[in-house]
Amino acid sequence: MHASAPPSCTSDPAPSWSETARTAVSFLLFLHFFALAVGFTSNTWSPSPLLVRLRDVPPVRPYLQLLGWDVPWLGLYSLTHAAEDDTDHTLAAELRMADGSSREIVLPEPDLRLPERKRRFTRLAATVGELAGNSTVESILPQAIAAHFVGQYGAAGGTIRCRRHFLQPTEAVLRSGRDEIAPYSREQTLYEARILVSDGLVELLKIESAADVAPPAATTPATP
Repeated sequence: MHASAPPSCTSDPAPSWSETARTAVSFLLFLHFFALAVGFTSNTWSPSPLLVRLRDVPPVRPYLQLLGWDVPWLGLYSLTHAAEDDTDHTLAAELRMADGSSREIVLPEPDLRLPERKRRFTRLAATVGELAGNSTVESILPQAIAAHFVGQYGAAGGTIRCRRHFLQPTEAVLRSGRDEIAPYSREQTLYEARILVSDGLVELLKIESAADVAPPAATTPATP
């Protein structure tokens, strides 16, 4: 009696992708790496106009937002050279409420932990500081911000100002003890104006000095 030979084991051929599937996957990989490259190179303080346009291409920005890449790389910190002209800007509004109380708002908020919002508020404050001194446009942003605060908090008036904060020189930091280092060497008020509210309209009265006040800026309705 002869033993029967075991059945031959034949392996199924490995499944192969169709030409259409390979093309689609290759295209999706290209879009993936292209979006990452644009997000990496454009995530700077002042990207080039070309990178800004590439970042706004319809598929790119939503994809970066999905991946969580649409936020500044530097997070809560900005790199500087510790030079005298490395400055931070803040916007502060002291609002007078209808009941006589007061409310102070500072942008960016000192305890704000959301990196993207902090960088946007910092850029907003820096833009107000950059426009200060140009009588044609310097009141446009502060007026819009003041109108927003008035509408949001129901304020009856107040003051809005933009300050520049100068860093401590490197020599002063090296001479000081760790517990003695102040964050800024000095402050400079670049723009200051009184907020006037009348019949739901907001006007700014720029303060040139203690005894010199410029004419009111254009009227803006308060935004709720």
